[in-house]
Amino acid sequence: MPRLLLLCLLCIPLLAAAAPDNAYQQQLIARAHVLHLAADPQWHALLHYIPDELDGGYHSLAVTRNFFNAPDGRDDPRAELDATLRAFFSDQPETDTKQNPQCAFIARYHWLDSRLHFDPQRLPVRQCPRFEQWYHAIDPAQATLIFPAAYMNNPSSMFGHTLLRIDRPGQDEHSRLISYSINFAAQTKETNGVVFAYKGLTGGYIGSFSILPYYQKVQEYSNMDNRDIWEYQLHLTPPEIRRLLEHAWELGPVGFDYYFFTQNCSYQLLTLLDVARPGMNLTAQFPDWAIPSDTIKAVLAQKGMLKKVVYRPSAYTKLSYRLAAMDPEEQRLTYGIAKRDLPLADTQLKRLPITQQADVLEAAYDYRQYMYVSRKWSDEDNNLYAYRLLSARSKLAYTSDPDPVPTPAVRPDQGHDTARAAFTAGREWDRDYLQIALRPAYHDLLDPAGGYTKGAQIDFFDIALRRNLTGRPDTRLQQFTLLDILSLAPRNRFFSPLSWRIAVGWKRVSPQLDPGEPLAAYVDGGFGPTYALSQRTLLTAMVEAQALGSDRLPTGDTLAAGGALSLLYTGGDMNLRLLARRRHYYTARNSEWADYRAALEFKLGAQTSLRLDAGVEGRPDNLFWNAALSLNRYF
Repeated sequence: MPRLLLLCLLCIPLLAAAAPDNAYQQQLIARAHVLHLAADPQWHALLHYIPDELDGGYHSLAVTRNFFNAPDGRDDPRAELDATLRAFFSDQPETDTKQNPQCAFIARYHWLDSRLHFDPQRLPVRQCPRFEQWYHAIDPAQATLIFPAAYMNNPSSMFGHTLLRIDRPGQDEHSRLISYSINFAAQTKETNGVVFAYKGLTGGYIGSFSILPYYQKVQEYSNMDNRDIWEYQLHLTPPEIRRLLEHAWELGPVGFDYYFFTQNCSYQLLTLLDVARPGMNLTAQFPDWAIPSDTIKAVLAQKGMLKKVVYRPSAYTKLSYRLAAMDPEEQRLTYGIAKRDLPLADTQLKRLPITQQADVLEAAYDYRQYMYVSRKWSDEDNNLYAYRLLSARSKLAYTSDPDPVPTPAVRPDQGHDTARAAFTAGREWDRDYLQIALRPAYHDLLDPAGGYTKGAQIDFFDIALRRNLTGRPDTRLQQFTLLDILSLAPRNRFFSPLSWRIAVGWKRVSPQLDPGEPLAAYVDGGFGPTYALSQRTLLTAMVEAQALGSDRLPTGDTLAAGGALSLLYTGGDMNLRLLARRRHYYTARNSEWADYRAALEFKLGAQTSLRLDAGVEGRPDNLFWNAALSLNRYF
């Protein structure tokens, strides 16, 4: 009996140590309430809380239940704080499938420790070997913000994309390809652009973070999607980088509602940076929409944030630059050899100087590999023929490196801001008017081109209010553009993309179609070839169609078809577009329609431009002059 009593007495301290220290839990919770930690911006950043505009509360953007410790943690920052502090007392051992809460929420743990100064005797520190192994494998030394430029043929990338790369010590621009990158994207394999756009706009996808080798993203963006990549090396301190990665670890299994314009890739990356460096409040700057180039500007606006910028041209850009430097004969030989229409021992090739022979064989190899990797060509013998090309090149006693692609004069973060207000005075249909238009996003063909994809136009939610000054003055909604997307991609011997356009919205119909000028829904689209007349000039021909819908039109829905010819000149501070369009309306009195105009825009400053648009429009036998002068302010 005495031995049993002694054993019980010895076990009492062990049982006390194993049981949670409830008194200390309550002490920590009370201290957190006194410090108002549940209202601290850093707690909100760690839990991704945003304000509820209707009831004045908060809710988290995360939708995964396991991200929260309290049943109502998604909507109650204080309840989640209390539950998180209690969870830290768990003695859950780490396994391959489970973590102790101190490890699963490691960024929260360290932040709360920094504010409450945990007593390790009363709240034992848990070891997190899985996190530490992962962290040391990444071996962080620097964070780099990556911007793959816009890609018009992928709806999810029309505005560009952003991701973060974590660089290791001592790396250069080549070895950084094996660094790890942190990416946020919608979880979908959808290839139908219309379906993706609808679900992306309405929150039909779940988005999540992933960590992948950077070279995989370069392969996807640069080599397959023809997207140039801009790399912005950031000045983040080692503690800030560790906080960023601790939070990325917490977010590994977490899903978020994905919205194309708002809670997208760029917005979610800002949440990581807000955690890494408290006080920047980057996400608060984008309550309505987050355009990637705008988010980059917000990051780089932080004092001392930018360390260095690296431009990584895509395979398409490098190949196009190389081919453009060749004379017509070299281009002909390059294309013929790459297509296997000409033999490698072609006599015309042998007559060239050895330097040009080398250029032709190298360019033929690069072009063939590009077409094969981008799945534009399929050839079972591709590898064998590629070997033959390289073998023929190696027999030439000449070594050279192709000239590097020049870095564009204007970076994406240096282009005009994406929102625009336009103040216009004009004359149309023998009436004078004043108009104000607001466009939230993002760029049209006449806007200053620096920093944007050449030949690409994306306008969303452009709304125009007009006051007619002739006759009885009236103010009305003149036009609302839901979207207007135009892609002008030049064709040549080597590349044959198709230019296209789609526009959807509501606009006033002309008085020649209906004297009442009703507001009609419209869908307008077209496609055709574009050719580069010079480095700055594009000529485009399109087959077009239009549908107008209004119950006030005499024949209801109105259909039209025709064609358009346009010339676009893009200068440094001046852009010019000439347009000639003819259409036949099949249901509105079976009439012809003509539109001939010229638009000229001058850049007045970094965020200001002046636009003059003039021409004639109407039935060919009854054309009306119209002209407008607009002052554009970007913000």
